[in-house]
Amino acid sequence: MINISKQQLRDKLWLPELGRFAYYVDPTGIPRLDGMYQTLIYPVIWDNILDPLDSYTSIRHLRDRLTGVGGEIYLTNHFSNHATETFPTWGMQAGASQQPWGAWGLAAVGLRNETYRPLKAVSEWVMSDFHQGAWPEVAHERRIGYFSPPAGVFVQAVIEALFGLNVNKPAGVL
Repeated sequence: MINISKQQLRDKLWLPELGRFAYYVDPTGIPRLDGMYQTLIYPVIWDNILDPLDSYTSIRHLRDRLTGVGGEIYLTNHFSNHATETFPTWGMQAGASQQPWGAWGLAAVGLRNETYRPLKAVSEWVMSDFHQGAWPEVAHERRIGYFSPPAGVFVQAVIEALFGLNVNKPAGVL
């Protein structure tokens, strides 16, 4: 079943000329090219969906189009005024949630010298005079947010993406 799903995903959304997946095909049949960070990272880090070259091109797009000057990974570069309102967003956002995943993606394709950048970005937001240890859902909002899931995922990404260690606690394996 998994192989059938992978093949259908590739048949419907893979863009060989761009080396990455389209986000979705809208109701009029037009492929919407730019999706959220997950569409570029998850196929690279899970279940061998992409080969090494396709993984690199997908992460390269993340790096070139969804990474800010501080190393922060942005959620998306699609906006609610696209042709359909099926997947509206508020536009470009960089929050605590995207940063660990960005580190995993960069590490997965061998960009180890850049893996720290999204983790450093979120660390600076969390430890800023404004946030004072709070984990912001959206980094540059001027309100304190206690968005806790990224704190745990951050620790996991430091261990796995930055230091390259994989912990399997139930099996007792490092």
